[in-house]
Amino acid sequence: MKKVLLFMAFFCGIGTAFSQNYNWITPNKTYLKLYIVQDGVYRINKSDFTNSGISVSAIDPRTVKVLYKGNQIPIYFEGEADGVFNDNDFFFFFLTRNYAWSTIYLNGY
Repeated sequence: MKKVLLFMAFFCGIGTAFSQNYNWITPNKTYLKLYIVQDGVYRINKSDFTNSGISVSAIDPRTVKVLYKGNQIPIYFEGEADGVFNDNDFFFFFLTRNYAWSTIYLNGY
């Protein structure tokens, strides 16, 4: 009986250890979902936003966040100091591809 309880406790713990954090979602806020198919460093610039149909005129680059499974990951934003998303501004971040049911969102615009 103890072996069965330990077995069940182990697998219940695994499910919660790898689950997504859904506390980051803010209602009435716009998010851009990215699909990452290969591990690596990604660069996003102004044309990537405009090609997705997002107007960058209202985006303050100092507030852009990249979230992975509900947790913020570090980014490097070139040109954010003036608070305007200019044509030559961009940001880098490193992500791993979706090995399970994970999602990546850009938040803050």
